[in-house]
Amino acid sequence: MKKNVLLLVLSISMLLLIGGCSKKDNTDDNTENAPTVTEGAENTDETDTADITDGTDTPAAEPLVNTLSKGDYKLEDHITLGQYKGVEVTVEKLEVTEEDLNTAIQNDMIANGAAPTEITDRPVQNGDTVNIDFEGFKDDVAFEGGTAAGVDLTIGSGQFIPGFEEKLIGTNVGDKVDLDLTFPEDYQSEDLAGQDVVFKVTVNSIKQYELNEDYVLNNTEYESIEAYTDAIREELVLVNEETMKVTKENNVYSKVLENAEIISIPQSLIDYYVNDIKVIYTNTAQMYGMDLASFITANGMTEEVFNSTSQEYAESIATRELILNAIIKAENIEITEEEFNTKVDEYVAEYGYESSEQFLEEADEDILREDILFRKVLEFLSAEAVEI
Repeated sequence: MKKNVLLLVLSISMLLLIGGCSKKDNTDDNTENAPTVTEGAENTDETDTADITDGTDTPAAEPLVNTLSKGDYKLEDHITLGQYKGVEVTVEKLEVTEEDLNTAIQNDMIANGAAPTEITDRPVQNGDTVNIDFEGFKDDVAFEGGTAAGVDLTIGSGQFIPGFEEKLIGTNVGDKVDLDLTFPEDYQSEDLAGQDVVFKVTVNSIKQYELNEDYVLNNTEYESIEAYTDAIREELVLVNEETMKVTKENNVYSKVLENAEIISIPQSLIDYYVNDIKVIYTNTAQMYGMDLASFITANGMTEEVFNSTSQEYAESIATRELILNAIIKAENIEITEEEFNTKVDEYVAEYGYESSEQFLEEADEDILREDILFRKVLEFLSAEAVEI
């Protein structure tokens, strides 16, 4: 299983880097029917499945690999770079608020099985856990998967679609409210993506997890509430810093893309990434004991949508590869063995391998080196950019 996870992680890492897509795990035992947003399903196309299957309907025991080649092509036939150094970008500065801190502590206490306190004398606040019943309507008709009862939802957790949690702030136990919301344009269900809906919600109870010294001493490595709180705050600061870093890199890339001329995208490169995405999802399905078609259906998508989205996403990934490779060539950017070994050591520690040798036996070294190189290019572009 470790090998399956490793290969999946490396493949998704590559796709996130080159595709500029983010993912959020919204899984919750109590909210399987909730209006959550599963972002960024990596995509697949109509590439011949013989490239990725073992010829049977049963997933292979070992993870599948992408056997297609990216092909041979000349960069200058497909791309002309515009300005890529010194582009101007704006990045919102993120600060840790007391609400952020409270929500993080609440989530940590929930994860550690702390006992909540029932709240009856005030309305819902950010960080509270509310128990709700809800029913979703589109054009006055209840839609599939939009109804549930007795769901626990922590306000500020981002489990539900944008606006849902925020509009419950200020409600009281027993309130019945209508939430006018709009599903995101990229929502996984075609029928709901970008659609205006109404959720009829009943607030059954409000709970809060009160931080005290007993909890800190019995459930954390810290010896005081102050030390525990400071540690949580520092974690949030690091998360914000990483978010701002990634946001800047994405904004810089968008400017570089805007300034470049994409003459054409090699079909072999598109085919490679279409197949790569299909491999990733086939391996993910296999880990859950499912075939690809069943996995797609279980995630609320049709094969047609899955395939068309895959094609679009693969073209985006291939475009980024053209741009990054053109910059690598123009700037003569390389990775040193020290940089490579440092990254390998990070993976070894993160995924629990005994040694770098064991890690490299399971990883594709060529893909890994390319991944590290592309990251270096994005860091180079970000460092050269001007924040305004």
